[in-house]
Amino acid sequence: MTDDYGIVPNEEHYACLIDLLGRAGCFDELMNQLENMPCKAGDQVWNALLGVCRIHGNTELGRKVAEHLLELEPQSSAPYVLLSSIYAEEGRWELVEKVRRLMDERHVRKERAISWLEVGSRLHAFTVSDRLHPLKEEIYSVLKQLADQMEEDASLTNLEN
Repeated sequence: MTDDYGIVPNEEHYACLIDLLGRAGCFDELMNQLENMPCKAGDQVWNALLGVCRIHGNTELGRKVAEHLLELEPQSSAPYVLLSSIYAEEGRWELVEKVRRLMDERHVRKERAISWLEVGSRLHAFTVSDRLHPLKEEIYSVLKQLADQMEEDASLTNLEN
């Protein structure tokens, strides 16, 4: 990257690489990249790794990564939420409750995600299950059309294979 394009990779580049390698299941290459990064892995890289642990159900590594993230950013909700998701997927509800209690004790709150959509020249913001937006009927109609199209495309792909 540096030789070809003159771009020195930073933590954000490595976080993307870790995420992509992890989603693809290339754990040996992922660990090699982590060990040989020229910069110190920060919260972006560790959050990417934690997300990969959640996707692949790697509880042990996920717990270690979450603990490290909690030291780096004790007020960030991401490690708590991802770790509790890992535990929930395994049905370890006592650990889910423990993580949630820890969030409460530390006064950590999960931020609501906001989606932005530009229609014409107007920008619209809405959150999950937002039923107050004035264009909610149109928004949910388009979402249904998109979901139906994705299902149809997936069915055609499955038939071809």
